[in-house]
Amino acid sequence: MSTNVVVISGRVVRVDEMKINPQSGNAYIPFAVACNRMSKDKKADFFNCMAFGKTAELVADLLSKGDQLTINGRLQIDEWEKNGEKRTAPKIIVNGFDKMWPPKQQEGTSPEQQEGTSHVSGGLQESNFDFNG
Repeated sequence: MSTNVVVISGRVVRVDEMKINPQSGNAYIPFAVACNRMSKDKKADFFNCMAFGKTAELVADLLSKGDQLTINGRLQIDEWEKNGEKRTAPKIIVNGFDKMWPPKQQEGTSPEQQEGTSHVSGGLQESNFDFNG
């Protein structure tokens, strides 16, 4: 038995426009998340992500650059050929996400005391559509 589960926590660095797959009619949206490394060098890793179906619609409606979130999904390695050269790129296929957001500040509390989360999960729908062009 094998398992492919990815969980990352970071900040949204890019949200592309949601598109509809012409072959299946399913919505999809690519976006990217930066995660700080837990080291003294203060570098970050950047992850390309893809959401499908209802999750894609929720990403388009709820996420923007700078938002902090935790994503759960699976890792997929895309393979394609460009100018006769084989290429690969990892991508996280998103099953759901938790967006961290401070709700309206209540009197007598600081924003840090109010940080909340909202779990968002839509149905994962995939197709064999080539997203790399």
